[in-house]
Amino acid sequence: MDFAKKLNAAAEKFAAAGKCLCYHNHAIEFQKFDGITMLDIIYDNAPALQAEIDTFWVQSGGANPVDWIKKVSGRSPLLHLKEYAIQGNDRIMEAVGKGNLDWDSIIAAGEDAGVEYFIVEQDNCNGISPFECLKQSYNFIMERYVK
Repeated sequence: MDFAKKLNAAAEKFAAAGKCLCYHNHAIEFQKFDGITMLDIIYDNAPALQAEIDTFWVQSGGANPVDWIKKVSGRSPLLHLKEYAIQGNDRIMEAVGKGNLDWDSIIAAGEDAGVEYFIVEQDNCNGISPFECLKQSYNFIMERYVK
């Protein structure tokens, strides 16, 4: 809770300067304390803090990206589009559209939640060049979601 309060104080200082402080999640924030996820604790105790949901890490943490996008609706200017896939017994990152996430629901939830920037973030590219991975993600997004 102290961490969340410090984040909130920093977010308030950022806001006073006309800036926005966002918190980017990873899987660890889905650990529960007394039945409440760390990410819930952070956002519940840092109302000035904005969200920067990462779809891969939400799924990796055992939660649903769509549910989390809805949960932080109105306070999430950024959304990290990162694909989640399974290869053997391992979770891996793929180009957007090449894995298991429900992108139609994710994009719709982001639009409804007021997301301003949908950002493709790729930590690794599962054996292909970063440029090819980005191209595949770009083509998928352009073909399905850009009107």
